[in-house]
Amino acid sequence: MTAAGFHRTLVIIAFHATINKAVEAHWTNETSPAQITIKQLGDVLGLDVSCEPDWKTIVSRLNNFFVDKSELVITVTQFITIWAHNAAVTATDRNHRNWAETCKEKILDNNSELVLDVKVGGGAQPYTRWEVDHFVLYLPKMKPHPPKGYSGAIKEGIVEVFER
Repeated sequence: MTAAGFHRTLVIIAFHATINKAVEAHWTNETSPAQITIKQLGDVLGLDVSCEPDWKTIVSRLNNFFVDKSELVITVTQFITIWAHNAAVTATDRNHRNWAETCKEKILDNNSELVLDVKVGGGAQPYTRWEVDHFVLYLPKMKPHPPKGYSGAIKEGIVEVFER
């Protein structure tokens, strides 16, 4: 192996190590805000919630927008946290009483748990879709401003998801 090839191999190993460390700290850790908020959503709905991001695909789609790869993972987990929080708020909001009932009916028709899939969308805004038997949170295909700034758009998407 040439020196350049060896260096490239080390860079790739460091890249994956950074991502894996960030995923472990900010996603899989049971005390991470994302996991706590997902559990709270499950408690509100009385259902288990499953969300297993395909980190390899997400990182490959967003890699060019983030110099710091751990920031990429943190941003994605913040979007998931905001989504779960807004879904829980919507489920308990008197103005959206039917949302929680419709959500449970659609979930229980096909699953025993709420499944949230996370993908990278094609535009600059996050959005939510209902796909046959699960929710899909589409992330912006860019380095977004702080994810909290998208909370209103995420909540609106959650509220409207069953109206389409």
